[in-house]
Amino acid sequence: MESSYLARQILDRCNILLANRSRYTSKEEFARTVLQTLLVDPSVDLLLLKPHFDSLHADALNRLNALIGFESTVFMTIYVNDALFDEFIELFSRHCIRSPATVKEATESVYMWLLADYLQYLLPIDEQKLNLLKNSTWISAPFSSLPTSTVTSPRRLLRPEVLAQCAPLEHVSLRSGAFKTLYPRLLQFVGTMLSHVASLSNWPSVAQFQVLRIILDHYLTFLFSETEDGDFASLKLLLLRKPLFVEILQNFLERLLRNWPLDESYCLLIEIWQTLIYHKLLNRCSDEKYKLFVQMSSQYFVDLIETQIQRMLTTDTKNLVESPVLSYAKENIFRCEPILGFFERRNLPTIDYLRALCQKLEDYRNGIQRNLNATNQSRYRSVLAWLLQLLFSFAYTAPVNMHLLSAHIADLRELIVQLSRRPDWMRDSDLQNTFESTACAINKSSNFSVLNPKIPDHNTDRWTKMLFLTPHGRLEVVNRQAKFDYTKYSRQISDAFPSIGYWDIRPVANFLHQLSIRWTDAWLVRYLRQHGRDSVISRFASAALLSGPSPPRFVPVFSRFVPKHPPRLRLFKLGSTTNLIYVFLSILFTLLFLKIFV
Repeated sequence: MESSYLARQILDRCNILLANRSRYTSKEEFARTVLQTLLVDPSVDLLLLKPHFDSLHADALNRLNALIGFESTVFMTIYVNDALFDEFIELFSRHCIRSPATVKEATESVYMWLLADYLQYLLPIDEQKLNLLKNSTWISAPFSSLPTSTVTSPRRLLRPEVLAQCAPLEHVSLRSGAFKTLYPRLLQFVGTMLSHVASLSNWPSVAQFQVLRIILDHYLTFLFSETEDGDFASLKLLLLRKPLFVEILQNFLERLLRNWPLDESYCLLIEIWQTLIYHKLLNRCSDEKYKLFVQMSSQYFVDLIETQIQRMLTTDTKNLVESPVLSYAKENIFRCEPILGFFERRNLPTIDYLRALCQKLEDYRNGIQRNLNATNQSRYRSVLAWLLQLLFSFAYTAPVNMHLLSAHIADLRELIVQLSRRPDWMRDSDLQNTFESTACAINKSSNFSVLNPKIPDHNTDRWTKMLFLTPHGRLEVVNRQAKFDYTKYSRQISDAFPSIGYWDIRPVANFLHQLSIRWTDAWLVRYLRQHGRDSVISRFASAALLSGPSPPRFVPVFSRFVPKHPPRLRLFKLGSTTNLIYVFLSILFTLLFLKIFV
């Protein structure tokens, strides 16, 4: 019902735009109107629109394709204009950042259909799309604007091959010196999209993760796919030899893998990390591409496994057991042979990771078992102790599913046994040299482990007690050989929510808070978010049941765009003593009324 309403709304707007098209004398002005109507308007969310095969959704999809599809005249106008194309990419990226869509909704949305359409034309994988890119007059630049010489050094003291090794990628000439000018939008769309969706200047949405995963998967597929075109073949090798976006992606993943909640979206972050570690086409590409990708992933992304392990070790054990992250890591990381091969070549203590997780769960289970044994033993001491224990047993329950906890422990023990019996990895000599050179480049950062952290060399001020790094300590931090542990300070910050007032009943408020979390994306809640101002009844219901839009809990320091959380269900306010008295009196008066008049 909600998707049909959104499809009808988008269809009406597209029809209005197409009907008023003849009134615009400038193509650029009409293109900006289309972008403002379909990508900026907060009431239009393309990530919530599913391309169903009924007449309504089919008409809406056809209208969108006629307006902002790759082969539309509007997109042609946007593509050939530098300012319009930059504006389009920014608005297209912001559209997914502000969307409240879930992973499933985003995957099946029209937005992903449009994104895949753009990627398959701008970064062609098959020869048919490649020929279309090369033969299209509006995609390539005219030959008159081609450069006649490559970038050189002052006084021409450096040879071109020396300059190519040191210069950034945008200043390196390819086999055809005019390749970049021939296809000016080839990497601009992917590069600008990644700079927006992987930016730390805003708190990301769940749909943003799915967009990032699709872009990275297509980009790596483009690099690993073979082609008969010499210019594109040299371009792919150059992009692997001088990789783009690695610093942005490394900082993005490191920040979110450390701070993001352990829910299904965290599994999507791990999936993005896996894409940068091992790709499905890696075994089908040439040896040169394989070695270049292995060198890049081992230098920037393999060590992020320790960030994930640290996140699981420092989180609350109850949340770890109930979240899907632990099960996902067991099946998709520690049972994946290629990823385990990367860990072994980098000398990462994989078995120690599993032992630390298993020890954490066993200690938690032993603590629960001790409480249960103490409860059973105190029943026969005295009548007063038995009565108190009866009240305590009524209020005390196991904080976690014990069968699920035991299953996790058994799986971790099985993995430890399997990895202990694992034979030595058969290392190829050239590939091993690649890993050794990468390890030397980062000064043997594998010596630093999350299981045995090392504090950098520092001095302590006698009066202020502040810590100052010595020159040797600065080198240790830069080379990632040591770091300060701030987890003990983060544990001191209470994560308890909601805040319990004086007249609130804590068990009832906590129970209602859990119900609010479970039902916050129910159909009625989504309806009240969109139609909370349509009538008096919906306005009263939304004011009583929903909280107002709020900024995210973690806000970046230098943030230009902070999307607000949508209104959420707040039932815990009903757990106060006054509200319960009102409910009790209402039920009592209702029963009396029924008894008297019925």
